Amino acid sequence: MDSNPYMNLNFVDLLQSQQDTSVGVEFPSIPFLSTQATEGRNFEHKTPSERKERRTWSPTDDVVLISSWLNTSKDPLVGNEQRSVAFWKRVAAYFEASPKVGGCEKRESSHCKQRWQKINDLVSKFAGAYEAATREKRSGQNENDVLKLAHEIFFTNHNKKFTLEHAWKELRNDQKWCALYTAKKCTAAIRVLAYGTAADPVDEYLRLGESTTRKCVEYFVEGIINLFGDEYLRRPTPADLQRLLDIGEYRGFPGMIGSIDFYV
Repeated sequence: MDSNPYMNLNFVDLLQSQQDTSVGVEFPSIPFLSTQATEGRNFEHKTPSERKERRTWSPTDDVVLISSWLNTSKDPLVGNEQRSVAFWKRVAAYFEASPKVGGCEKRESSHCKQRWQKINDLVSKFAGAYEAATREKRSGQNENDVLKLAHEIFFTNHNKKFTLEHAWKELRNDQKWCALYTAKKCTAAIRVLAYGTAADPVDEYLRLGESTTRKCVEYFVEGIINLFGDEYLRRPTPADLQRLLDIGEYRGFPGMIGSIDFYV
């Protein structure tokens, strides 16, 4: 039996031998394992100034951005009428006009939007941790003790440190931001009650921590009971029971007081 002529060839020699034995086919000259891009798809060459990393956000930048967002959203003429693109262009322009960031790299509207979303997300979660720490405050503890406990709760819930305390101090007492935060807590409570879901999915949807969502549900239910309990959540009186029995008998169900499948 004839021996295999390719047994003692390495891979490169094997590839070359196959190209040599091809009949009537011409192969273009292609460099083996070439990493060069094809013509028309060459990578763009950037200058050193273009390759420099984007300037990180400093605490001063964050404070100016928060001020820009608050002033733009509170504009009585266009605050509630402007579209998202126009809104963030105004925020970026307001940010650029601040003397505190003069001479620095220009921030695009998309950069401002991304940074604000991160600030709003983390500050909202820390606000929930601070509320939890406030509820656990004991006699003799001061504001620093509560703040330290809030950082510990945030780290326990999210497995990372909170590094935007300067942003939280700017937003914690602002009426506009607090109103939005309160609305998010009410939305979280209603969503959990309406869909019967756990508190975890609300974290991704509304940027609220699990413990904060649970407290929101508890406070919301307590508020409903206090407001409407006497009228809608009381025990039925004899007159109410007789009325339900009469309705059931009229519908052909004598002795029935109520059913989840029966509506009047």
